[in-house]
Amino acid sequence: MWSSQLQFALEACEWEKLLATHQWRAFAWVHDWRLIHARIEGGESADPEVLAAIQVGLQRFGDQFLKDRERVGVDPGTPLPPGSYHKDWRTGHSIRQICESVGAEELYRLYIPFSDWHHWGVGGLGTAINRAADRVHYSSLRPTDTATTLAIGFQCLLQTVEVVDAHLGVGLGEKIADLRDGYIAWYGDPPTGHLDG
Repeated sequence: MWSSQLQFALEACEWEKLLATHQWRAFAWVHDWRLIHARIEGGESADPEVLAAIQVGLQRFGDQFLKDRERVGVDPGTPLPPGSYHKDWRTGHSIRQICESVGAEELYRLYIPFSDWHHWGVGGLGTAINRAADRVHYSSLRPTDTATTLAIGFQCLLQTVEVVDAHLGVGLGEKIADLRDGYIAWYGDPPTGHLDG
C-alpha cells in the first residue's frame, strides 16, 4: 500500500510537466486491448460494444504508448497487436528516471525498499524474516519501518495538497510551505532510505 502511495507521490511531483497521471489513466486502453485480444485468441467471444469502446480509446490515446512511432502504411489511431505497445504507461522510462526528472531523488531512495517489500522482493522480505532456534519468525513491525512509513504518508499527503492547490488555484502555497518546513524542522534530517538504521 505505501509503495503504491509513494509511487503516486513520485508521479505527482510535477503533475503538469510529466502528465504522468494522464498517461497512467490512458494506458488502461492498452491494458484492456491486451486483455480482450488474449481472450479472442483463446477462443472466447468479445462483447462488440466493449471491443468498440476499447478501439475508440486506443484511437484517441494509444499512439503515445507505441514502441515504434513509425507507422508506415497504417492509419493513425488504428489499434495494433498488443506487442506493439510499451509494457506500461511509463513508455520505457524507469521510476528512477521519472524521479530524477522532477527532482525527487529523496523519494526514490525511500521508494526502493518499500517497492521491494510491496512486490515480495528478497531484499524487502528478507529483513523481516528471522530464525530463532528451530523456528522461522516473520515480523514487519520494526520501529524504523513504522517511522519511515509515517514520513512517506506525510510526504504523500503534502504533495497531494500542493498538487490540488496548484490545480484549483486556491492560493494556499505559503501555508503549505510553512507546514512542510515545520514538519522538516520537527523531523530533522531527511531519511536515508535505509530501513534498518
